[in-house]
Amino acid sequence: MRGICWEKIRPLTTKMMLNRKTMSSLRKVCFIGAGTQGCQNSLRAAASGFEASVFDISSQALAEMKERQLGFVDRYVEVFGFESTELTHAIEKISRTTDIDEAINGADLVNESLPERMDLKLEFYTDIEYRVTDTTLLTTNTSSLPITPISEVLEKPERFAALHFNGISRLVDVMPAPGTAPESLARLEDFARAIKSIPITLRKDVPAYIANNILMARLQEALLLVLDGCASIEDVDRSIGLIQTDIGPFAQMDRVGLDVIRDILFERAKRTGDQSATRAAAFVGSYVEKGALGTKSGQGFYTYPNAAWEKGEAFLQGL
Repeated sequence: MRGICWEKIRPLTTKMMLNRKTMSSLRKVCFIGAGTQGCQNSLRAAASGFEASVFDISSQALAEMKERQLGFVDRYVEVFGFESTELTHAIEKISRTTDIDEAINGADLVNESLPERMDLKLEFYTDIEYRVTDTTLLTTNTSSLPITPISEVLEKPERFAALHFNGISRLVDVMPAPGTAPESLARLEDFARAIKSIPITLRKDVPAYIANNILMARLQEALLLVLDGCASIEDVDRSIGLIQTDIGPFAQMDRVGLDVIRDILFERAKRTGDQSATRAAAFVGSYVEKGALGTKSGQGFYTYPNAAWEKGEAFLQGL
């Protein structure tokens, strides 16, 4: 059995009242990585009645999870319809460990949120397949990478697919690789519904899914407008805020994490040959190199807490 050496596992980073027992055959879900995705998704699963475990090579990342998850409570009440007491109890029930075999023991589903590097993911799946049972579903939460190369290193590709969470929203992407069994997709769709989400199942391997492809085109254009000296960061976000209720693209990138945005843009450039995506990625990377990762580091395109864009009407008026 190969040893674990998955570099930096944690990235530097609706109200559908459904009964888990009647909607999903799964009982235990293991999340790989205690970053933003691991924190958010394990909480959603645990609050929905699933046994949830989180694995990370960093004990510090695991220790910080509870405080981070408490910060999600109000939004989870608003978006998913949980009771706040359900969420606080769920936070206490989540198992957190640096022991991979302990984390996956008894797991019906493994959801991986490694950094967006294919080499790390291939190494992970080559290792993890021999640690889980033959019936365990293996899924990736990748935001931008193709999943076909992962399926090709598995001996049982029929139980592998993408299960992609879109932050604190009800959208969950379910995406097959060429060898994914229809039964596996059905089980993942049931799981998504059981955690108060809505699954959108793609017909084939599409890197970045549906919403992310549309979103990244929007964010890339916003970056280029600033990079080309057409407007300031604040004016781009104010323009969007004045025509719709959504937050502006730069505020949105801060929420996602600038390291994640950089990696997605570089992957987009590699996949499409779009040099504009390369320029946009380099621009975001200049912030990342300074440790400005967005809300999670307290500094991104804006300074947190109390960022300018959070001032609502005063921000829109440029006050």
